[in-house]
Amino acid sequence: MKMGIKVREIHVIVLIIGALAAAIYGDIVVWNYHRNIYGYNLKTRKEFQITTGPHRCRKPAISKDIVVWEDSGHDGYFIFGYNLSTHEEFKLTGTLTLFTAFSQHDPALYDNIVVWTEGFYDNIYGYNLSTSDSFAIATAHMSKCSFGAAQPAIHEDIVVWTDCRNGNPDIYGFNLLTEQEFLITTNESCQSSPAIHGDIVVWEDDRNGNYDIYGADISPPLTTTRFNSRTRIILSDSFLVLLVASAVAVPSFLIGRGAWQMKKMKETSQMLPSSDLKDFRRNLMTTHLSSVLLLSYAVFAVYAYLLEMRMLSGLIFFILPVFSVLNYFWSKRIPYLRITNDEIMIFKTMGRKPKVVRRDTIRKINIQTWPDLPYKADLLLSNNKKVEIEFSSIVEEDRKDLIQALRGVVG
Repeated sequence: MKMGIKVREIHVIVLIIGALAAAIYGDIVVWNYHRNIYGYNLKTRKEFQITTGPHRCRKPAISKDIVVWEDSGHDGYFIFGYNLSTHEEFKLTGTLTLFTAFSQHDPALYDNIVVWTEGFYDNIYGYNLSTSDSFAIATAHMSKCSFGAAQPAIHEDIVVWTDCRNGNPDIYGFNLLTEQEFLITTNESCQSSPAIHGDIVVWEDDRNGNYDIYGADISPPLTTTRFNSRTRIILSDSFLVLLVASAVAVPSFLIGRGAWQMKKMKETSQMLPSSDLKDFRRNLMTTHLSSVLLLSYAVFAVYAYLLEMRMLSGLIFFILPVFSVLNYFWSKRIPYLRITNDEIMIFKTMGRKPKVVRRDTIRKINIQTWPDLPYKADLLLSNNKKVEIEFSSIVEEDRKDLIQALRGVVG
């Protein structure tokens, strides 16, 4: 200890096995013990509990009146917060993930900005508590290293983290105002666990064979990177939105078209005398099977989407059961094939336009058998095209009547 510097230790709590990850802001100290987050007021010397839920909460960070932490609810870690002034707990809306609920880890907080890591590549995201906006910061590429975590830290407008894009852990930074990514250190050894205050960044460094503390002054000018790694996140998120929009739009279109077909079929049936049309029911075996499979996703939809797991796949799997239910009723009401005095209509699947063949364009109908059982009818048209009717798509009780009706078309 240098001369002239006085150090006064203060006692916060009795050491408890499992009390970890202490953080401090002003007079408030926070830490996690067992499954919950606790706090201690240095002025009042009173301890208080912040979380009381059944989930595991860890790695708290604090700034002003806000405490944030990892919460293990919903089969993964997500970032939650607590306002010490209003005594309200809240969840950060964060980002949207498609098929895997990537956990959020290592929250850091300064003023009204929360940062954390998320996903296979340890993408770094931020959240503005004032505007409720989330935003991408960088990709840390931690999968390229055999160990370690990005462990972002923030002070004022600068975010720093451990980055493995070069194959070993280095320290990088990002300016939230200028949106520029910059290099801090790329020594071939391991640099990790950065911390920042003002223009000074410090980190753990094993370049000498054991871990020492190194630091750097990040005052301008800085060595900015040619390519902001967050661009990759923005592009992937844009593709994700397009993918989900397509996954939602296509079933929605098919649902609308299927409903319209049922309405039109009912109107046509009412307009034509029953003697002028013959309907041949579809085989519902495959329809039942697909309906069961798709309806099974309804459970997942409730679990993933309605419980707000932030998974866009929850929305997809929510729409699929709706599509399945309508497809079932459509299959029950719409025959596979309808023969009228003027045309033959084949309704293969919901949403698709029916195949319409005018009877006066049919030159010949060939009934295919294998070995002795009929399995298909080929309608040979005057334009040399061919239309197939699969008997397996029609209930067995209607197949003989269909063969007889088809023979009567060109008879």
